[in-house]
Amino acid sequence: MTGRFAGMGDEACVSSPVLYPGKQARKIKVLFLTGCTGRGGAGNSLFYLLKHLDLAVLEPLVVMPNEGVLKSRLEEIRVPYRIEPRLKERLAEMRFRGGNRLCAMASVVLNAIDGIRFTIHLVRVVARENVGLIYCNQMMVKLMGTVAGMVCGTPVIWHCRTLYGKSFRGWFFDRLARSASVARIVAVSEACAGNFPSAKEKVRVVYNGADLDSFNPDSVQGCVRRMYRIGPDEMVLGFVGRIVEWKGIDTLLSAMKRVLAKRKDVVLVVVGGSPNRSLNLLDRYRREAANGHYSGRVLFTGFRTDVRPYLKDMDLTLVPSVAPDPCPRSVIESLALGTPVVGSATGGVPELIRDGYNGYLVKPNDASGLADTILRVIENRELRRRMGSAARASAVQRHDAVEVARRVQTIIFEALQG
Repeated sequence: MTGRFAGMGDEACVSSPVLYPGKQARKIKVLFLTGCTGRGGAGNSLFYLLKHLDLAVLEPLVVMPNEGVLKSRLEEIRVPYRIEPRLKERLAEMRFRGGNRLCAMASVVLNAIDGIRFTIHLVRVVARENVGLIYCNQMMVKLMGTVAGMVCGTPVIWHCRTLYGKSFRGWFFDRLARSASVARIVAVSEACAGNFPSAKEKVRVVYNGADLDSFNPDSVQGCVRRMYRIGPDEMVLGFVGRIVEWKGIDTLLSAMKRVLAKRKDVVLVVVGGSPNRSLNLLDRYRREAANGHYSGRVLFTGFRTDVRPYLKDMDLTLVPSVAPDPCPRSVIESLALGTPVVGSATGGVPELIRDGYNGYLVKPNDASGLADTILRVIENRELRRRMGSAARASAVQRHDAVEVARRVQTIIFEALQG
């Protein structure tokens, strides 16, 4: 397997005797497979998990397809990694500039071939590095990690961050979850746990976490109002996430027209980039927002590595997903910064937002209902203050990244002892 270590000296990778629950043993090497290294929440969630794992007990090694944003963050916390370009985030990941069906089919075939070649290399790495557990962070790495676990007799954990619904893929992974090599499944919400009715006994629900020190409303400084010269009396609405169709930007823009028809002191700031090379939705939405309906009150920042200064200046965060959203980080990070959230009542979002307490839930794809709820919140200062306090309390109680890592580490040892 081609690649390299980074972020640790060679001496840091030498195992040494340590204590872990129940017995004396050498440090356990855990191989973390991830296809997400940049704009998606899976990469960020993996970083926070690795940051707070007990490295006196576990020895992580991350295998990923490219450097992305994750590389520098792993070096920051001194976690070693290997770059493996044959590992893809999705089977349907486009490899050509053209967006036609032939290009899409060719991409799937090439990605499948690379996936097989990568799996063969992965088996060799697991054996050579004496890996004690394979941790599959998301998406199609579950299949490759499970095959390697079967061949090597190594336990595997899936971290499920996807909702499959009633699809062939859902049926396939539910059946694959029965495999003896799949020791545990960490689901980011009860909605995600529902993917595996045939393996319920293996599933543990652990919601995504945020680093509460980094997302402290008393220490984070906002940048949006200063950058875009937004007055102190104007209201800032925000969206943070990937610019993909199912995230509901169309619904959000329609709702914004209704809001601006009643209030002129409102600005919508959209933070995020379009991950699909062949269909740049960000450009399309920018062109749409440039027309007269929005009067320059809709701003697109593009992708930002650090979203905290943007979230901090938002009076209300919006999550208008039109398809089930498993457990959006934008909700959790907004709650941590004390910002109320209005989100679609779909997927795992209702598990994060208590309607009327730390935010509101609205029907998916309902621009009118979303606009009415936005107006209800921005027109009531006391409501925003109360919901903001409740938002921070929710994050402290349920989404502390340190506690999330502790729970996942417990699940790792369950899998090892099993």
